[in-house]
Amino acid sequence: MGENQKYKAVMPVQLRFSDFDRFGHVNNAVYFSYSDSAKCEYIYHVIPNLKIEKTGVVVVSLKADFQHEIHREEVIVVETAVTRIGRKSFTMMQRVIDPETQEVKCICESVLVFFDLENRQTIVIKPEWIEAMNEFEGRELRDL
Repeated sequence: MGENQKYKAVMPVQLRFSDFDRFGHVNNAVYFSYSDSAKCEYIYHVIPNLKIEKTGVVVVSLKADFQHEIHREEVIVVETAVTRIGRKSFTMMQRVIDPETQEVKCICESVLVFFDLENRQTIVIKPEWIEAMNEFEGRELRDL
């Protein structure tokens, strides 16, 4: 999962004192916070004309493979890429890594939908959003 993926979106992570458990490494639950922040960065920077007061982006599935611990002295980034776009959902792959050593700490796969906040339902992904993701990723991602 995610080993051969190219990642153009990279977000540095500020490790906080509260991220660490009594064993001296980042608690597994905190990885999801890092992943969420990177998803937001990607969406805000790549998806044009998204009116967040009307349209939300909701995670409907989330998988994480924890591979190595993160310790206090490490520098960490989250790499994010959209790997598939369907009619109403799209898939993001993310890697939490040490950019100096390239050691992968965690690989996450998320399925997300755009959500009409007023009508409380998922919506079809707009063509301009598909085009923007395809352009950013440098390849065709649509899988209809």
